[in-house]
Amino acid sequence: DRENKFINGLGATFIAYRFGGLGRYGESYFFYANDYIYVFNMTAGAFCEFPEIGLHEWDLYMNAVNTLTLITPEP
Repeated sequence: DRENKFINGLGATFIAYRFGGLGRYGESYFFYANDYIYVFNMTAGAFCEFPEIGLHEWDLYMNAVNTLTLITPEP
């Protein structure tokens, strides 16, 4: 799946994909700004989860995507 979105005022392309097996999926957000492409990617699997302290990979990923801000330095 592919969808164009605006996130935090920035244009982004969202891609959801499956790979490997039925339970394997991933999501990516691509942001183009200042002649660079910024990519946030998440694949299925709780590889870095600490539920006892409320730290969940998916929450961190979505927080990074939704709060991305780019500042163009001025000379």
